[in-house]
Amino acid sequence: VAAAVKTESQGTNWTIERSYGTEFLYLGYNCEPSNDLSNLALRRAITYCIDKTSISALDVSGSAKITDSILSSRDTPWYNTSIQKYNIDMAEANSIMDEAGYFDVNGDGWRERPDGSTFSLKFLVPPDTSTEEISLVTSGAIIRVAVEKMGVNITPVNLPEADRIAAVEANDFDI
Repeated sequence: VAAAVKTESQGTNWTIERSYGTEFLYLGYNCEPSNDLSNLALRRAITYCIDKTSISALDVSGSAKITDSILSSRDTPWYNTSIQKYNIDMAEANSIMDEAGYFDVNGDGWRERPDGSTFSLKFLVPPDTSTEEISLVTSGAIIRVAVEKMGVNITPVNLPEADRIAAVEANDFDI
């Protein structure tokens, strides 16, 4: 088990320690059967689009650690070391979408469902004016741009935290 507290420097009568804490950024998908994201291929493709390095660079403390689980490998014996890693790979994302039958059939720049119907994903993010959640606002923009590069129409829905929680509880979201 890695130490959750790291000694930064030490003197005769003093010690400076850093604790990494437990905060994490989690991207959740609505996997209800009636939702587009119940399709594993779509979720995998989106996950391959995400530039976790750029998102972790938003942490000004410098202590961010990229993980592929809600459990950190840094300080827990329960971390699954065999979990599949999803590094950014736009070619793989596009290949997964093609294999799953998502193509831009009408030439508008957005992929359609395998049955040819249009779709857009609703992405819950904090308001652009949120200063308390600036890393979430910026992370949301990074993710939205990446998913759009794959040809998936994604609509950011800017809501304060309480309203985002209510939307999730009401099953009124995609990401």
